[in-house]
Amino acid sequence: MDIDYSHGSPKRGYFTYAKTGINRLSKKVKLLLLGIIIFILYWIFIRRADKGLEKGNALFQGTSNQFDPNQSSITDEKISRIHLNYLDLKKPFVDLSTLKFNNYVNGGNMQIERDSDHVCLVPDRSSALGYLFSKSFISESDSSALEVELDFRIHGHEKRSNLIGDGMALWFTDSQLHQGDVFGVQSDYKGLGIFIDTYKNGDRKEYKSMNKRGFPYISIQPNYGNAGQYNKDNDGYQTELDGCSIHRVYDAGNQGKISKIRVIFLRKKAYFRLDVDINGDGSWQNCIQKMNFPVDAFPLKPYIGLSAETGQLTHAVDIYRLQTSTFRASNGEEIKNVHSLLNSIGVSKNQQSKSTQRVSEKRNKNGLRSMKRRRTFSRLQRQEKELKRKDEEKYGSKYGFLGWFGSLVWKTLKNSNDYLVIASTLHGVHAIASKLTPEEAMGNYEKSRLPTNSNRFGLQCITTAKFKIFIHQTTTGLKLILFTSNDVSLIQATQLQGQLYKSYADYVLKNPFYRLDMPIRFRLFDDKVLTVVTGYNA
Repeated sequence: MDIDYSHGSPKRGYFTYAKTGINRLSKKVKLLLLGIIIFILYWIFIRRADKGLEKGNALFQGTSNQFDPNQSSITDEKISRIHLNYLDLKKPFVDLSTLKFNNYVNGGNMQIERDSDHVCLVPDRSSALGYLFSKSFISESDSSALEVELDFRIHGHEKRSNLIGDGMALWFTDSQLHQGDVFGVQSDYKGLGIFIDTYKNGDRKEYKSMNKRGFPYISIQPNYGNAGQYNKDNDGYQTELDGCSIHRVYDAGNQGKISKIRVIFLRKKAYFRLDVDINGDGSWQNCIQKMNFPVDAFPLKPYIGLSAETGQLTHAVDIYRLQTSTFRASNGEEIKNVHSLLNSIGVSKNQQSKSTQRVSEKRNKNGLRSMKRRRTFSRLQRQEKELKRKDEEKYGSKYGFLGWFGSLVWKTLKNSNDYLVIASTLHGVHAIASKLTPEEAMGNYEKSRLPTNSNRFGLQCITTAKFKIFIHQTTTGLKLILFTSNDVSLIQATQLQGQLYKSYADYVLKNPFYRLDMPIRFRLFDDKVLTVVTGYNA
């Protein structure tokens, strides 16, 4: 008799089938199955833990002001470096066919010599300034991940680093800037200025309690177009985002030391970093590192600029190289990972860091040893007033000989015809003096006539009670006329005239638009003459 169990007993479930199946397995198979299950559970657990750590690191990157690359366990992105050639500033700096900078526009008292390995942004003399700004801006995509490296040298005749000034700046602005009073350019800039300040103006009583920084000092100063926002009187203490002291950046005694600074910017992570290599030997030190950098202070399409200026205290600033790079992920997208960017640049994990926290603590710490009191600005002003007083007694003008002679010329010469009369008169007197020279002497001279001795005969100097007039004639008949004070010797005047003639040959005679029968003025030559003469007076 058949018995049907389908209605008389409960239906068997999946668990019952699984249990029955496992019971039928051998002991070895059961152990193998248990090992597989344990491995799967372990793998799932580890993966979840990694995701949690990754999320924590991402949160840390978005909120912390102090970033430590060693704490990041995010898988590095594959990153490629793209060199922005159109922003290069390096030898050869000038296109010899046009005598203009290859990628930059310039202004001020800059100096550059043929085949030189550097640009003299400002010479070591008072009241000088110079600036360079890129002809092209950086695109928004290229400026999203940026590295700028600058090789420069601050040097001069002064042995003490507390008696130099004023400093230099690296700019990231939304337009090219023009001449002004903030390290040589206008104060109402829109963008970011990185200032290397070499003189402590904030040594006055009203700022002494708050400004205990060591100088030279580097700071980052944002501006949104407000004129006069940067306060020179307190060295921008109240408007800086961050900064650090950079001792020994001044090359006293002209030892040839070239320093470097490196700027790293990642817009998506609001990350900004500034490193300094004082000796230029690859020993980078972190100066500024911010993870909450205000990205609106860094223009989307920035121009890069350099500027420098001197006041009553001086030093020279030479620029050797400026190189700019952008970065892309392997898929062509913008960089999103700070750790990956720093690794691709080659920032060492063990680099020493002068963190913002330590700088802040140093500012607010009481009981710091007071720095040795430097020569104050007011004392320098008194010395300058004393020198001006002596010049005023001697020449009747507080501006010395140049002021006296300038006022004399302004009163005497009313129009260009007066200049032509003086030039013609001096030319005639020079010709008469040449004719009075004995023929036998002239004959011997003509055999050995060279550009360096072409002025041996003829009028060379006219001396008055107040000034001297020196005349130098070249082999082509060009005459260089100098008006000087009485203490200038013929040898000194000849050397200066030689420098001016060399500049004339470089900037005028070699200019493709120059014609002997149709002379025109060249701006570069005028600027060079002003630089040479002003440098001699200093």
